[in-house]
Amino acid sequence: MKKTLLSLFALSILAIGAQITLTSYSGGPAFSQSSGHTGAPGEPQTCRSCHGTGFSTTVSLVVRDSAGNPVSSYIPGNVYDAEFTVNANGASGYGFQLVSLTISNAAVNGFAAPAPNTRLVTLGTGRQYAEHLGVSVSNVFSTQWTAPTVGTGTVTFYGGGAAVNNNRNNGGDGGNTTTLNLTENTTVGLINNTLSSELLVYPNPASNMINLKTTASDATPVVAQLYTVSGQLVFSENLSLQQNTAKSLNVSSFKNGYYLLRISTDGQTVDEKILIQH
Repeated sequence: MKKTLLSLFALSILAIGAQITLTSYSGGPAFSQSSGHTGAPGEPQTCRSCHGTGFSTTVSLVVRDSAGNPVSSYIPGNVYDAEFTVNANGASGYGFQLVSLTISNAAVNGFAAPAPNTRLVTLGTGRQYAEHLGVSVSNVFSTQWTAPTVGTGTVTFYGGGAAVNNNRNNGGDGGNTTTLNLTENTTVGLINNTLSSELLVYPNPASNMINLKTTASDATPVVAQLYTVSGQLVFSENLSLQQNTAKSLNVSSFKNGYYLLRISTDGQTVDEKILIQH
């Protein structure tokens, strides 16, 4: 009888330990376990190896420019929106993880302004991951991504997704992985660097007004857009910039905090992090 009770106690401890291990990933493997599960080189496992194939799960990743168009190449220094989707019929929760690396597997670390169901974690390896912030009822996750500097070359995104049934273990779940390659658009990148050098944005921090000025000799039509750190568009205005003549954007109605100011013209984009402080 005593041996039976000890055996049952040991099994209970193992079961509790297994449940703790399984549920700890609900906060994201990078945050909870300091590990990557995307299928990128050097990672110990993937979302699929952990969650199995209980659900028939597919995952997809798209990177969009400021106009919302999917891209297959990036302009160095430009800001894009990365959207990761997990699909599985019958699932009650979803998770994901995403990392971007160069062809030599160096971390790009360009993620910022994640959606409410997404968090960003940088590990001791130097790799930055975007991943779920707890089990998500939405199967779509998103974050901004800033392209690396000129000369970086092709960037590969590695992503893993999981669909779960919330039974507090991995039984019946499903997972899958995907990759996406973005080549470097060097021609447009050089043009965009010229735009950056011609555009002046001030003051920063801003109180009531943000001024835009260009040193270009020709009139420059631009679209000025202001985003919150969570990626919500709160302001958009079409302007025509004249050489050394300031155009002002009224930001007096916006709350204190950091925003992203995006200036776009003819396929070129410049992004500026702005602090509004009344």
